[in-house]
Amino acid sequence: MACQKFPPQAAEEVRLHFFCEPDVRSANPPENTVDDVNIFIFGPGDVAEEHIWARGENLSEVKVFLIKGVPYTFYVCANMGYRMADASAKELELSRYYLTYPDEFSHGIPMSAISRNIIADDDITLELTRCMAKLELRMDRSKLYNGVNIDIESIEVGACPRSVALFARSKARSTDDLFPKGYIKSGSETSPLNTDQEAGLSAPLNLYLLENCQGTLLEGATGPEDKVFGSLEKTGELCSYVEIHASYRSERYCNRPGEYLIYRFYLGESLDNFDVRRNVSYSIVVRPEGSGLNETSWRVDRSALEPLQ
Repeated sequence: MACQKFPPQAAEEVRLHFFCEPDVRSANPPENTVDDVNIFIFGPGDVAEEHIWARGENLSEVKVFLIKGVPYTFYVCANMGYRMADASAKELELSRYYLTYPDEFSHGIPMSAISRNIIADDDITLELTRCMAKLELRMDRSKLYNGVNIDIESIEVGACPRSVALFARSKARSTDDLFPKGYIKSGSETSPLNTDQEAGLSAPLNLYLLENCQGTLLEGATGPEDKVFGSLEKTGELCSYVEIHASYRSERYCNRPGEYLIYRFYLGESLDNFDVRRNVSYSIVVRPEGSGLNETSWRVDRSALEPLQ
């Protein structure tokens, strides 16, 4: 027997609420703001009941008509900036959201949610998940030799994904899925990293990127210096990393004008892992020691430095 939509006269008003914590980081993308939502509602048997697109500044509630006591499944996409095409549940589970450029936040951070078998009542709360990760970076200069000065000029996310699977674990599938230049902050935007919040430790600076779960790829890494790939290995091309450009001066070296000391490091959840998960805030402390030049590798590019005369 085919499932049929419930007759309109049997439906009652239900308020859908979107759960968000207060946003206090006004200088960064609006991490919790919802400015538009696509809500796909399915009844028993995954029968499509309704597709709603609602817009509004700091949207927190949408009213719909549902049958009280009946289980529904909700697919919610927030901050897409447009009304999505009608779709089945299976089609939605394969859908992806694309950014035009890495810091495209005019509609807020893209978010999504699946809530299954929710019994309709007067109020339903749907908890949204941001499809991006946040990197909270600090510089710790407490281990540098006296006379070594490192000032951050720019910082960028390398291998920054262009798109994300809205309802499934997501990763860049080829280099075509990556921006040529990732999310970047430069000039005065990097001032927190050059400002001590406490002795030797800078204020935080936040970067953002879409989820990129490349998995566990290395074996035998025992320290951060081992989290690199050989020059001929293609494995690391899709793994997200941070690249820092810094002006440098010590008693022995300085950077040439317009060129910089470069620090790089891969992201991930362990020395051999390269997952950057959605809705997770990663706290990262960059701590150069001694001269700040103790390594010559992909991770520390000293080619812009020259001896002082």
